[in-house]
Amino acid sequence: LYEKAISTHQQSIDMLEAIGEVGKLAIAYHNLAVCYGMMGNFALSEVYEKKALSHIEKHGGSDYQQSVVRLSLGSLYLETGRLNDAEVQLEKGGAAAKRMGNQAFVANYLENMANLKERKKDFAQALYFRKQLDSLRNEQYEVDKLAAEANAEKRFQADLARRELALLEAKAEKTEQLLWGSVLAGLLVLALLGLLFRNYQLKKRSEQLLSIENQLLTQENALARFETLRHQISPHFLFNTLN
Repeated sequence: LYEKAISTHQQSIDMLEAIGEVGKLAIAYHNLAVCYGMMGNFALSEVYEKKALSHIEKHGGSDYQQSVVRLSLGSLYLETGRLNDAEVQLEKGGAAAKRMGNQAFVANYLENMANLKERKKDFAQALYFRKQLDSLRNEQYEVDKLAAEANAEKRFQADLARRELALLEAKAEKTEQLLWGSVLAGLLVLALLGLLFRNYQLKKRSEQLLSIENQLLTQENALARFETLRHQISPHFLFNTLN
């Protein structure tokens, strides 16, 4: 795994050198140094950390680059027993970390300095750095706690907003269903009223036709009776009756 990582970082270095991307070379050298350090090859790790540091000093580097490379190199020197060299690099890396306000890097500096002072038997200074480290961690704990509480509050508010939105959507959907139900009910009522009105008109028309038909029948009966009476009083009818 480390061999693959080393090959990848070496390719990155070759590419950065080819395109003249000097700003990223220091970190690329540092990444390669870390891989060698993880493999226990402290000699090559030192070589590439020094390349990274030389690149920073030659081309200039940010506090982040200064802090990363110098703290890593100081830790490497501490691991290999070069305590004086370690202290120089740790102090410079710690100063860069403090300038940019990176508490993780500052904590790394304080812990390495405490270990270094213990290695040098300077227990008073070791205790001083341990206390600073504890204070920083407690401060970071409070910051993390407040951040966690703020995030929890944000999540709670977001969840509450989602629930309220879901309730509003459900209420809106129910209202829409009731509205459509009312519209359909109204349409059914109108259709029923139209049907009843149509039946009423047909019934009324039927009654009118029946009334007219009865009137016609009455007139036909009256006309038939009239014809009968008219024949009865005709002279020919009377003559036949007298004979």
